Amino acid sequence: MKKTIFAIAEKENHKLYAALSIKGEGIETSLFEEGLDRIKTSEADVIILDCGNKAQKGLQLLSSLRAIRQDIPIIFITDENSANVVIQAFRMGARQYFQKPINILELEETIGELIRIKRTSKERRTAFFQKQASSMEETGKSATTDKPINLLMVIQHIEDHVCAKITLEELAQKAGMSKYHFSRVFKRYIGMTPIKFVTLRKIEKAKELLKRHDFNVSSVAYQLGFNDASTFIKQFKKFTGLTPAKVNNQH
Repeated sequence: MKKTIFAIAEKENHKLYAALSIKGEGIETSLFEEGLDRIKTSEADVIILDCGNKAQKGLQLLSSLRAIRQDIPIIFITDENSANVVIQAFRMGARQYFQKPINILELEETIGELIRIKRTSKERRTAFFQKQASSMEETGKSATTDKPINLLMVIQHIEDHVCAKITLEELAQKAGMSKYHFSRVFKRYIGMTPIKFVTLRKIEKAKELLKRHDFNVSSVAYQLGFNDASTFIKQFKKFTGLTPAKVNNQH
């Protein structure tokens, strides 16, 4: 059987990917250290890149993989719960993004769909977020997939208005979809719900502001559009494991 799925992961995860059930498709596993060399001559139709909790290492490998094999869509998988990692992964050329724990059935469906797209249309090489850019200025471009959605424009909107109150309604309107359909599509491609993504961006912005001496916890909460300081503190601790005050006092 031709090995059309190439999974790069730590040794302990090889059994998981080798056991994927995708009819008619063979699976090849590789360690990080050898993945780049082996992919050069691989006949794979899809790459799974599981970087575990080493997101930066994974992003570096993702960039290298895209440089030599732009013809193969890459699914980026990580343990890390970070909106920045999501954005970087898509900027560097990831076609799909999953945060662990993974829904295996959803992963199998995604792999099957990418293989079908690649084989039936030979896939245009302007893949979703393929162009690596220092900014996200090209907001008019949409994903080159079987669904003509413009998640790039939505993410840019979130980046531009991270300090404002952002609602699901306005994001869905920006994408030109109903709230229900938008939420499903966003989670499928980004790996988390739109509101969770917005909250993560706000928390990451909060960490930056809390390092400044001219901001206290209440002012940061107000600056980022939270209803009150207690809601902000609760969300901050949920995503970081720390209180905002502790981060603020460290700087």
